[in-house]
Amino acid sequence: MIAKCAKLGALIAGEAGLIGALLLLLSARAERGCGREPEARALVFRLAQGCEMFRIDHRRYPEHLHDLVRRPDYVAPARWRQPYITETPLDSWGHEFVYGEFGFGFVIRSRGADGAEGTPDDIVHRSATPAKLCCEDGPTPGHTGR
Repeated sequence: MIAKCAKLGALIAGEAGLIGALLLLLSARAERGCGREPEARALVFRLAQGCEMFRIDHRRYPEHLHDLVRRPDYVAPARWRQPYITETPLDSWGHEFVYGEFGFGFVIRSRGADGAEGTPDDIVHRSATPAKLCCEDGPTPGHTGR
């Protein structure tokens, strides 16, 4: 009976050690930023939604992400309905998001944990619907599509 208890105790101690090592490994990964990617993806998605809502209201994408927070000069006061986001957030690693218009769409990029643009850890969202096709009469006149 004592031998069985000793084996059971050794098994539990071994499993506890394994669980402890696993928890240590997971906390080390979290400190390096591995657990921040889902939050960054959610922020990129939220910004993309704001850009799409802006496009619906103004028939063009914003020129800058801060145009989602406060009315830009190129939007008439009477047409400004809302801030589309409450503040321009930083990504999960404390970096500014990279935003750019291209053709008739946009790209939002988190530079990821390393903070360098164009590396494999970047999180990138490209608009799916070209602004040129969003409205029957095309984009707002004078929109450069930068």
